[in-house]
Amino acid sequence: MPEDSFLRFDDPEKRERLLPILHRLYEFESEKISGSHGGFKRFSQCIWTKEEAVNSITEKHNLDVQDVGEKIEELIQEMSDVEKRHMLRFKIKDVFHHITRVAEMIRTTGNLHEYSDRDVSGQDSKKYRIFEGTRWEPRLRFSAKREITKQEIIQRVLDNFSSSHLLPKEMGNLSLAEAITDLKRVLDSIEKLNKFNGNLKFTEFQARAIVTALRQSWASDTNSSMVITAGTGMGKTLSFAIPVITDALIANRIEGRVCSQLLMYPRNALAKDQFSEIQEYVKRVNNSLIRDGEEERCLGIAIDADGLIKNKKNLFPATVNGSPTWNVGNKNVFESASELYGKTKPASIIACSIESFRRRLRYPEVVSGLKKGLRRIVFDEIHLSSGTQGAHHSKLVSRCRQLIFDFDNRERNKNMNFIGVSATIAKPRYHVSKISGVPASVFVDHVDASSEEMDNNAPLGILHHILVRPRVGTPTNGALVDLTSAVTHQRRSRNFHERESGGTQAPQIMEKLQKTIGFADSHEVVGTWHSLLRDNESTGRDKRRTISGPHQNRRVRRPYAHWHERPLQIQTDGASVCESCQNMNHHSNPINISKDDINKFIEFTDGNLNGEHSRWNIPLYENDERESFNVTGLETCPHLEVGTCWWFSPREDTFEGRPGDLGYQSFQQVIRSSRYTGKTKPESDSTDGKASANFAFSQKPRKGAYERLLARDEIDEDRPIPHDIAIATPTLEVGVDMDNVSEVITHKAIRNISSYRQKVGRAGREPGSDSVAITMMAMGNSDFQHYRSMNRLIDTDIVDPVPIAVNNLSVKKNQAYEAVFDYLAKEGFDLESIPTLQKQNVGEPRYSEWKGMGENIRNAIKFICELDENDEPVSIKGPKCDNHILYATGIEDNEIRENAAIVVAKHLRMFLEKTLEGSQVIQWLASMKANRKLVAPLPEGNKELWEDRIPQFLKAIKATPMENPDFWNCFKLVEEAFNERDVEKIKKESKKLKQLDQSNDSNVIILELLCNDLKPQMKEHELCRQVENITDSARRHYLSSVMEECPIFRRDTPFSPLPTLFENPHETPVIVNTDWGSIDMITNKEALKYTLPGMWTHRLGRGQRFFVKHGGDVNISDDETFYRMQLDGQDIEHLGKLSDEEIEVIPELMDLSPSTNINLYKIISLEVSYDNGGGGQFGASNMIGTGRDPYKGLFFDNFGNGDVTLGIPNQMLRPRSHSISWVLSELSQVKEKLMQIETYRVKNTIPAQENTPQSFKVTEHPLLNTIFEDIIYDSDMKVKRIAFGVSRSNGPLLAPAVNHQNIGLVDEISTNGIRFYLKNDIIQKLKEKAIDINHPFDERILRMLGSWILSRNDIFNTKSYRVKEYLEILVQESWRLSNNVTEAEEFPKTNKEFMNLLFRSGKSFEPSIFERRARRSSITTDEQLSDIADELRGLHSRFTTYYNKIYENFEEEISNWYCSTLLNTLGLLMAEGVSEIAGVQGGSVAYTYNTDNLSIDVFDDDAEGNGSIELAKEYFHIPIEIRELAEHFGDMKLPSSSFSEILERRMQICQEHILHEISISKISIPNRTPNWMKKEITELRGRYEKEWDKVGARNTREARLHNLRKFSLDLENRTDELDYEMALSLCSVECPSCSGSGYTNLFPPHLEDFGTCRAVLDEILGDWTEKLGYLKQFADRNELSLLSGENVPSNRYVNIKSNKTNSLASLKHFVQYPSPPIAYSWNRGMEIPNEIDFLVRHMEII
Repeated sequence: MPEDSFLRFDDPEKRERLLPILHRLYEFESEKISGSHGGFKRFSQCIWTKEEAVNSITEKHNLDVQDVGEKIEELIQEMSDVEKRHMLRFKIKDVFHHITRVAEMIRTTGNLHEYSDRDVSGQDSKKYRIFEGTRWEPRLRFSAKREITKQEIIQRVLDNFSSSHLLPKEMGNLSLAEAITDLKRVLDSIEKLNKFNGNLKFTEFQARAIVTALRQSWASDTNSSMVITAGTGMGKTLSFAIPVITDALIANRIEGRVCSQLLMYPRNALAKDQFSEIQEYVKRVNNSLIRDGEEERCLGIAIDADGLIKNKKNLFPATVNGSPTWNVGNKNVFESASELYGKTKPASIIACSIESFRRRLRYPEVVSGLKKGLRRIVFDEIHLSSGTQGAHHSKLVSRCRQLIFDFDNRERNKNMNFIGVSATIAKPRYHVSKISGVPASVFVDHVDASSEEMDNNAPLGILHHILVRPRVGTPTNGALVDLTSAVTHQRRSRNFHERESGGTQAPQIMEKLQKTIGFADSHEVVGTWHSLLRDNESTGRDKRRTISGPHQNRRVRRPYAHWHERPLQIQTDGASVCESCQNMNHHSNPINISKDDINKFIEFTDGNLNGEHSRWNIPLYENDERESFNVTGLETCPHLEVGTCWWFSPREDTFEGRPGDLGYQSFQQVIRSSRYTGKTKPESDSTDGKASANFAFSQKPRKGAYERLLARDEIDEDRPIPHDIAIATPTLEVGVDMDNVSEVITHKAIRNISSYRQKVGRAGREPGSDSVAITMMAMGNSDFQHYRSMNRLIDTDIVDPVPIAVNNLSVKKNQAYEAVFDYLAKEGFDLESIPTLQKQNVGEPRYSEWKGMGENIRNAIKFICELDENDEPVSIKGPKCDNHILYATGIEDNEIRENAAIVVAKHLRMFLEKTLEGSQVIQWLASMKANRKLVAPLPEGNKELWEDRIPQFLKAIKATPMENPDFWNCFKLVEEAFNERDVEKIKKESKKLKQLDQSNDSNVIILELLCNDLKPQMKEHELCRQVENITDSARRHYLSSVMEECPIFRRDTPFSPLPTLFENPHETPVIVNTDWGSIDMITNKEALKYTLPGMWTHRLGRGQRFFVKHGGDVNISDDETFYRMQLDGQDIEHLGKLSDEEIEVIPELMDLSPSTNINLYKIISLEVSYDNGGGGQFGASNMIGTGRDPYKGLFFDNFGNGDVTLGIPNQMLRPRSHSISWVLSELSQVKEKLMQIETYRVKNTIPAQENTPQSFKVTEHPLLNTIFEDIIYDSDMKVKRIAFGVSRSNGPLLAPAVNHQNIGLVDEISTNGIRFYLKNDIIQKLKEKAIDINHPFDERILRMLGSWILSRNDIFNTKSYRVKEYLEILVQESWRLSNNVTEAEEFPKTNKEFMNLLFRSGKSFEPSIFERRARRSSITTDEQLSDIADELRGLHSRFTTYYNKIYENFEEEISNWYCSTLLNTLGLLMAEGVSEIAGVQGGSVAYTYNTDNLSIDVFDDDAEGNGSIELAKEYFHIPIEIRELAEHFGDMKLPSSSFSEILERRMQICQEHILHEISISKISIPNRTPNWMKKEITELRGRYEKEWDKVGARNTREARLHNLRKFSLDLENRTDELDYEMALSLCSVECPSCSGSGYTNLFPPHLEDFGTCRAVLDEILGDWTEKLGYLKQFADRNELSLLSGENVPSNRYVNIKSNKTNSLASLKHFVQYPSPPIAYSWNRGMEIPNEIDFLVRHMEII
């Protein structure tokens, strides 16, 4: 790496000496830089002298002054070297001052200004600050002890066996001495690798793992499993690779070559990476065998991932001459896999992706090879085997066990061992037990790399954990991209653009490339991040120049990083000052800069001081009294002071030939970004998987940083090039070791703590690295908790449980279906590979083969099913097939097994159907594979009728709401006839359909006419056309891929092939089509949430941006509140109507509330169009056209791909779009499906005596007992999601419609759920608080009023954003007006005073108030301003007219709002809690509520469940007494936090509220305030006291109200406006830190404020010490002391014993004890105390 990129100590001695003190130095700097600085941390506040650093470090850590001083001096000299540039060092008054590169990068990143203008009107061109605060925690990483020698490993293995021990029969009953010989060979060979330098040693956990694995495989009569758990970089791979290679060597010794070891990986990238490493081990072993003349025992290793199994392998892997010929591969996937798993020359070890391997089980040779040789399966990163995917993995392993089982000769059956490798998780033995099928209590060993094994004297590197918090109102995507540019540029060499060497794409280039990974859990975020980063770096096509011609020197926007490159250069003589500054010297001649010029910088290439320029918002100098400033650079430079100069990343505006885009040029010194997701594979020149992980950063220019409008031919200029950052989904999260990853950037990616640590663990893998992990926090509660408590995120030992949907019925059915194909392959049926064979006629050489294809399928059908007289399958055949499915899947329901066999037979039978040409489908496919397409012409006119005219009317009829069952039965027959191309039948049935149509529908009439126009022809099965429509010819080569491509097979879901195991097999997918064919299949849930007609999405295809099409021309509703998207003729299916009872449950607050008798439809397929923007050759690539009035703001497209086809050339940004949907749920009617949730039951125990307690209802938890009456688990909860339309951020509402009537789009599932019934007294208490006449006036009543207005669309006919503006007017007038109770310029104290003042005092609103508020919203014309003012005035008029209605029913209205809001707020909190304990990303868990029965349902948002709810149920409440019992009975590694503890933590009072309330008060900081809070209080007071004093805000309530009326404040400029917004955005009733995630909220984002309010929940929870079970740590210390050790009031106890015979019982009473503090003792609105106290929960069961 270049010396001036990022810091790395390669020398071990220097690493050990200097890294610890560098870590202390970083800690010292962190104290200067961390905090809530509002994006303004000054350079002069952060620099330091050596004396300051030494004194601080020695005092804080009690170190020797001289030793620290010498090491600091050495670091200063090393890091401030003019070539290395890792520290800025300069003199102020002859004293050296310093700042490290890392510290300066973090400081400037926290001080960033926006890339895009906040004010798009152009009236204010300043760039404003975007971050509120930064937390920086540097951590020294240590390497584990490696002290155990090879000899000790061998001795430990020997100690497990007697000297006469023989290995099991499947290992040839080999003697122990012979096995040890092979183990020694493996250890000696691996030691020769360069990285071990002839001194192979192991950590303790590696030694235990190796010994345990060999003990298991070498013991007799065992099918044991083991699990290895360790953190990232601990050497897990070596710990399983040694036993794997050793046992492969033994297997080759006794049986010749067999495939004995399968290494399975959840990601292709991980499989490639691990294969590369293990292959190097195998090469050294083979070298040894060759030298010893035993080359016949050489091991083969292969990779089966991403198609790499086809690669040719001439010789067995070795690095010396003499390796024997292997000569495998270089064939298609089927033949290559058959060779490498079976036949005569199999690979002994195969590293495979799980997705690739599961397809191989249809290959007879593969199954035969596994049956002969398979001894072990290793599952790496097994914690990713979760949810429905984990359930699939479990059955896959079970199917493998059954495939190697020999029914006919049971004596020949062999054992198969299993190793699971994982990050630290809860209950690892039970998790592996579920996957491997081996009982945890008996046969699963656990080897864990505990933290005690870390060697604190062997520092490995430094990882900087940095959390950055955006300012309120900052667009998060823009802030994320700006942060990315700041971090990546400031961490790279001055010459980082010299990536390639001679234009080649060699692995060495990719290894040496400095890399950054960006992580997000959403394809949408990844797509947006990548797109916007191209804009920031000016690599988009609109930023390019031609190499010659008129556009050669055209004006373009400079990359964001270049704005910060010596910005003083815009000033006269500024360049020379910058030059001196870059050399760490002051310039000898100061330059004088006027106050007006100081914030100017060059944004575009033609910028200059007096002409075109831009401005940063720099209040430090704008508010300075001086009119000019003398600058000599360094600390005198205003840009370095405020962070707008990135001193460590000087850049030049040099252009280079644009990669992959001949004739164009782009900026040279830019960060290239690519995407890495399951949909966007990188481009790689690697052919054997070697170093493939590095190729995540290799991408073709047009697919990466350098977009082109059209793809050209594959020319040299379009070859893959290195990219600096890979923006990825969790695909790269686990196990992948990439070279020189120096930074990890994450956003919306912290599913749980384990997930975070896995992601950041990708950085700094090389010893001595100084790496960075920076996270831009989302606004939700979870991220805020991490921001406030970084220690838990970084340091605390955490064990996260992993959900597995083992009871998902759809998964079981799908796996039974796949097991039938396993059985056929095991019995020798070669069905998978379609032969390459053109049509053969009788007498031609291969006619028998031509004819035999169908016979083979027919014989397979007869082998699995009994057939009737029409050859239709009617039942499963014989016990053998049935038993195979039973033992392969564990499914005891014989009906499921029989249905699986029947459906497989039905699907195979389809390949025997005749095409129009007369051949069978299987024959047609074989001929196509031989490039001989068999065709037969249709009668004239039939083609158009079948493919265009008739489908059009079938779709229209299908979407028609009609209640006649006979009509629909007949329609199904019409569809059948259409699918079969049965002319006679369709004529007959269409005539009947017309007769049954009582409405004389024109579509039915026309359909009959069209059918009668059909000319006679042969019938043609639907499959014939679907196979012809497969666009990828390679997908026609294998039976399974044909079945995956053809939708006809998915109609029998879950008995159907799955394209991936990520998919839930429960439902038929929604097919997504473009003009060029099908591009994706998604679930109905995804369709309703993210890809409704009228939405834009990055979730489809390869992650490009698509627009989901509708009819093409919307119509405005009669009341002009929304637009109707006509879906007539779209592929949707009518499913009935929404009942009146269901409509009653749906809040009227929804923008598009359902009407009576609204029809419901299911989406069958969607049409989308690729959206490449409105930019032409040099146009902007992120704009779209807009429609004309009254359709302004809608998407205009000439070709019918948008909302309207008539528009104007004005362009608008793509708005965000959200689904307006609601969720209905109901409990199962089957009593057996329901159960009360109880405390955790210790595994493998039973009650000690009959009727003695083993567990208790979780509602006996102190907090839960206060809120909930009952908590019930339902394994069959019915959930119905209904989408009523789309809301766009620019205003328009679009409703789907059929026949000009609004419809609902629906998805119905059964899943696992938990119902929470609230106590009636809680609701009664809530209503009492709501109607209290003395209730403080705050945002709660405003939200209620807003909800009331929006819920009466028939009266107010307005939008949510207009209501928010009107509420701000109410607040302003409540401040301005006065009466005999409330003075002017004082807020009313209570809700009643507020209402009376505004609407019952006779006072009028200020006439100009509406224009003043409109001016704040209007950014364009006077006409728009007038329109907005008129809307606000009209809204006020209607509200005053109907005010009496709300006043008369005020108590009822506010009570209802409080009740609904409590249920929604609590439901959101609990759904996020389930997601947290399960470690799943947003979208996996959802909730809904019902105000009628006061219930909340939280459920797995996947059909049949994904395991999250089951996991929350199991670990709902684990009292400390139960934990102790679990440990006693060997039930170890329970989750760190139970679900109840997570809920308790999430229900605590918001820490931001406490912080803000103390900060804005004038009192002294209370005693016992934590240090971090004291620091932030001081900082907030220093920053915002002026603003608080000016408006007179004395508490958070007043601050938030003033924030709402800030449009009326007399502010001079936008700088003041933003400062006031930040100062007044305090946590009063809610804030982003406590409000929950909008991603999970039941309400769409624009309605969240009106249906969610954290203060409502806090109000009902009240003072926790009033609840039984909670006391204060200090105020109640005496009572706590007296209670300690006493039984709980109910005298509850548990009395259990082991389920083993003759075991002793253990009785445990629940007692009271002073637990550690769990929260602050604080209530919203309380007086600030002199001392802070803390809550203690002193009992677990009341």
